[in-house]
Amino acid sequence: MRIIIVLTSLLLLFSVSVCTANDGLVQKAYSLYYQGKKEAAIQLMKEYVKDYPDPKALYFLGYAFYEQKDMKTAFKYFKDAYLINPEVSPMTWK
Repeated sequence: MRIIIVLTSLLLLFSVSVCTANDGLVQKAYSLYYQGKKEAAIQLMKEYVKDYPDPKALYFLGYAFYEQKDMKTAFKYFKDAYLINPEVSPMTWK
């Protein structure tokens, strides 16, 4: 029984640290983007969505490519975000 409790505790600690690291990566990408370092931000976010297909991150990428006038790539990311959550838009973010 003690082993189960210890393993469960370790698993919870690990999952919290992974989530925190991912949040930090997303925040860093947003920060870079709004500092004008858009290419670096896009690369970080593309790496993130490979492992974590978050609709907000996909929408962010769609918008970044839209601003660069790369409509084909923008559409791909907007579509991917929509397929995960059809209601995704900045208006629904809290």
